[in-house]
Amino acid sequence: MLDVNTNQLQGELPDTISHLENLQILSLFSNNFSGVIPQDFGQNSLSLYFVSFAENSFSGELPPVLCNGFGLEYFTANDNNFTGSLPECLRNCSGLVRIRLEGNQFTGDISKVFGVHPNLVYIDLSGNQLTGELSPEWGKCFSLTYFHIDGNRISGKILDEIANLSQLQVLSLSSNELIGEIPDELGDLEMLFKLNLSNNHLTGPIPQKIGSLQKLGSLDFAGNELTGSIPRVLGNCNSLQMLNLSNNRLSGEMPAELGNLIFLQSFLDLSRNSISGDIPSNMQKLTKLENLNLSHNNFSGRIPIELSSMDSLQSIDLSYNNLSGQIPNGKLFQNASAKAFIGNAGLCGNAKGVPPCATRGSNNHDQVLIQVIVPVVSILLLLLLGAIILGFLILRRKLRQRDENIENSNDDESYQSLIWEREGKFTFNDIVKATDNFHENCCIGKGGFGTVYKAVMPTGQILATKRFNISDSGGILATNLQSFESEIHMLTNIRHRNIIKFYGFCSRKGGFMYLVYEYVERGSLRNVLYGEAGVEELDWVTRVKIIQGVAHALAYLHHDCNPTIVHRDITLNNILLETGLEPRLADFGTARLLSHDSSNWTAVAGSYGYMAP
Repeated sequence: MLDVNTNQLQGELPDTISHLENLQILSLFSNNFSGVIPQDFGQNSLSLYFVSFAENSFSGELPPVLCNGFGLEYFTANDNNFTGSLPECLRNCSGLVRIRLEGNQFTGDISKVFGVHPNLVYIDLSGNQLTGELSPEWGKCFSLTYFHIDGNRISGKILDEIANLSQLQVLSLSSNELIGEIPDELGDLEMLFKLNLSNNHLTGPIPQKIGSLQKLGSLDFAGNELTGSIPRVLGNCNSLQMLNLSNNRLSGEMPAELGNLIFLQSFLDLSRNSISGDIPSNMQKLTKLENLNLSHNNFSGRIPIELSSMDSLQSIDLSYNNLSGQIPNGKLFQNASAKAFIGNAGLCGNAKGVPPCATRGSNNHDQVLIQVIVPVVSILLLLLLGAIILGFLILRRKLRQRDENIENSNDDESYQSLIWEREGKFTFNDIVKATDNFHENCCIGKGGFGTVYKAVMPTGQILATKRFNISDSGGILATNLQSFESEIHMLTNIRHRNIIKFYGFCSRKGGFMYLVYEYVERGSLRNVLYGEAGVEELDWVTRVKIIQGVAHALAYLHHDCNPTIVHRDITLNNILLETGLEPRLADFGTARLLSHDSSNWTAVAGSYGYMAP
């Protein structure tokens, strides 16, 4: 066994690695290796059963004799720069269990490389340039649970034999060149959780049997040439969280049964079809749905007023239909983009980009109103003209006085908003001076969150100041600054030994916002954990102590603060360590206050890999 995974090794593999006759396991994944794998590797290592080249920078072709012993079981080479054909000896490795080759530039016909592999559980070939058709032999890989070949150039039809894979949970064949109809037999895959056939050339109707997939959580048929109506039985897939049927040729009415998909959350997208009729009012039952897109169809009638109660919806698009009548009042519709209703000539109301609805009977009085309004407006215009001239003279005088005052003003006038904790023994101007107006020399960190500066105060106190550009922070702060400031007020009152001291917040003209914290010398838990001394310092007792400290901090935020505060981004980077390795929870940039007497909906927040499902 030779295992050097997850290090920072670099360079090319030595040719002599091919001389290891007794080698059974070679694990090189997650390093910085480059170059070509020796082309005779595997020729003398007939006992090889585990090989991993994954997550490096290897290039060239794989050795054609890699699996000469036909005993290969685990083979991963994903996320490299490999090219050329796959070793055809893979076809005779009947004991294959796990294959990951995604994220390369492999070419060739997959039907010549893979055969019957009864023990195969997982295979991912996505993101390559593989060709050929799906072989009936895939139907004999009875243990298969994960089958990904999306993003290639696979052609031909989806074979009925795939229905023999009774353990299959994930099937993704998207972004290929598949043709023909979707087999009814896919409805027999009772374990299926994800089904993605998008962006192919599939035709015909959506099979009725798809409605029997009770465990299906994600269904994506977008970007094909499917016809017919949406099956009502799709409403029986009561575990669906995402449904995308966009960019097809579907027609008929939208089934009211889709309102039974109460776990739909990510999105419901039926856009760019020819669906007609009314929008079902029972869509209001989709209380978790965040994105609804029905644009570019032939929907008619009124927008159901019941949709106003869908508090979870973050975006809605009803553009380019034949909808008419008044757009319902409600936060959802008033905050929607003007593009959400464009292309519906009959709509009116208070939403953006839509004309107001005419008052009943107004046409009968048009002439009378004109006769009254015209002379009144003429008089008002004359008065307004005089007022403008007078106002101009007064304004010019005030501007002259203001310019004189600005020359003598304090820098504090550039602050649009300033929130400071009550016991603050310094001002924001002190921080500006200590950082030489946030000079590059005081910068201690940069990232997607903004820039962090270290400020050493005249008293010896050290502060950390994070500077954001408001316009770059997802639009949340720019559009809802008042709500944000109320939450900042709460954060300045937090007092806990395991939570970083937060001194205040300042926004300045020019679009910059500043959050001021105490400075913690040891830095983040990530730096200590993966540093040179991390293994020695962070024994298990210390790690438990750190976990306990973070748990105490969260318990305080969740149960002892009123209103409750949720942090929403607990990561290694946001846990700071003092000199004695005492943890301090930091970075409340994504924190939100929760109301106890109503529902609480927030946008997705946090760091990938750490955020909740």
